[in-house]
Amino acid sequence: MEHFCNQETLFVVSSDLSHYYDDDTARRIDSHCHAWIERGEETSMNVCEACGKRGIEGALSYARKRGLIARLVAYGTSADTSGDRGRVVGYGGYVFTR
Repeated sequence: MEHFCNQETLFVVSSDLSHYYDDDTARRIDSHCHAWIERGEETSMNVCEACGKRGIEGALSYARKRGLIARLVAYGTSADTSGDRGRVVGYGGYVFTR
């Protein structure tokens, strides 16, 4: 990726976060993903259950090299649209800026 990116390059890494917990549990687990992604809390990475952890790790590595900081811009669970709070999937959107 290093070879192909310049100051104008934007990239997206997409991943679900937690899967099939009740809404409250999913939000608690997903808060560890936020701590890892936004603040680099390595211990939170171990609790974060994102299925795309490898892609997220790559994005975080790239962002650190570029001096970019992650900020959560959107978070929700499938309960926000379905209303079913019994078994949800968590989703987060983050932006990386200077």
